[in-house]
Amino acid sequence: MFSLMPNQFFTAERQQSIIKLLKEDHRLTVSELAEKFNITPATVRRQLNMMEKKGLLMRTHGGAICIDEENLEHSLGAKSVSHVEEKRMIARCARQYIREGDVIILGGGTTVIELARLLQDAKDLIVITDSLPAAMELHQNKDIEVQLCGGTVRDKTGVLIGPSALQYLKDLRASKTFIGADSISTQHGITTPNRFESEVESQLVRCGETVFALADSSKMDRITLVRQTALSDLDYIITDNGIDPAYRESLSKSCGAQIIIASP
Repeated sequence: MFSLMPNQFFTAERQQSIIKLLKEDHRLTVSELAEKFNITPATVRRQLNMMEKKGLLMRTHGGAICIDEENLEHSLGAKSVSHVEEKRMIARCARQYIREGDVIILGGGTTVIELARLLQDAKDLIVITDSLPAAMELHQNKDIEVQLCGGTVRDKTGVLIGPSALQYLKDLRASKTFIGADSISTQHGITTPNRFESEVESQLVRCGETVFALADSSKMDRITLVRQTALSDLDYIITDNGIDPAYRESLSKSCGAQIIIASP
């Protein structure tokens, strides 16, 4: 780590030092950088905004993150063993909002797959999904009509993408849409590492009358490559009690969605 540096420290050198620090710590706050470089928080914000425009980092609420670390996309298998209890708790909470006779949409992601597993005893449902793993969880239940949107299956996530998927979803309507989230931030909404997946998931949101985002607390205050969904498009965000209270308040003020904390 660097020691305190004078105000006269050249901007280009300061940028290089910030990038190095982010690679070490992955996330830094404005106050940390102001103290480290002995400059004002306003100067830090201007520096970070300029670096974000150059694609050197990504701004978050109160600081910045390492762009390489946050845009790394993990496989479905890797995600499925991360924060398992939180995901199951969130899925159980979401299950309470699904009623007999509903037409619902399930997006991609491991938390949504957990929700699909809880629907194996559901009755009289129509489930539209872009997630092959979610469809596989549901297809043995004869009381559920499962509709896959078609398209090309991404190996990494099992989600269907491409023009065929978008065309299939174009005129569909559902009472409720449940989507996962790679990252949620107050500035950029829900973001994801893959542009093609983002296009389909965005369409799923437009098809739903009521939209639920299922995201454990590790996804909060993070940004990845492509904007998928604006916070204003969400009606509910279901997360766990690991969310920072201050960030929860900030998130609540940034969108009209009701934030629900799933309990054990």
